[in-house]
Amino acid sequence: MAAVKNLELDFSKWEPIGIPIAPLMHLEERKGKLALVLEKSLVNVDSPAFRVVKELREKWLAATPGDDNYRRPGPIRFTGKSAEDRPITLVLNSLDKR
Repeated sequence: MAAVKNLELDFSKWEPIGIPIAPLMHLEERKGKLALVLEKSLVNVDSPAFRVVKELREKWLAATPGDDNYRRPGPIRFTGKSAEDRPITLVLNSLDKR
């Protein structure tokens, strides 16, 4: 599997990597038969991104008029006005690394 590390940093610091899939898989019984599956991944409730979600989730669930609290969804852009924008979860979780 191909992946990119350091997405929260500047583009010049991104690092392409390869991840072998086989070590991520394990046998699990599904519908009475053993099947190879990727192990479930749990949310880290101590991460900065989750703490922000926990703090604001009630406000985000309320449909009230006025300004919204959303960033534009979509892929990372390489050019244009939003080229330096990163997904908020990457930005928040990178705060612990600096």
